[in-house]
Amino acid sequence: MGAASAGKRANTKHELALLFPRLAIPGIPIKIRQARETQGLTWYALAKLAGIPNQATIRDIEQGKDVKLSNLQAVADELGLKLELVEQAV
Repeated sequence: MGAASAGKRANTKHELALLFPRLAIPGIPIKIRQARETQGLTWYALAKLAGIPNQATIRDIEQGKDVKLSNLQAVADELGLKLELVEQAV
């Protein structure tokens, strides 16, 4: 792929991002993101505080992707949040 093709593809991705912004995923992901932003932390800073070697894990949590429970717990602890199981309404 040439430089022109790569540039065109990057421009198209940017245009698509503007047309279709990410929707907030309800529940845990949005609470984590809101708490992180309120505390003025970057993905990198939060990962470091939580003892997680890769900042992409924070991004994955905020995007609602599957992550290790231990990582999610470490992030919640650093943000002053509590993970809790509740019964589902039947």
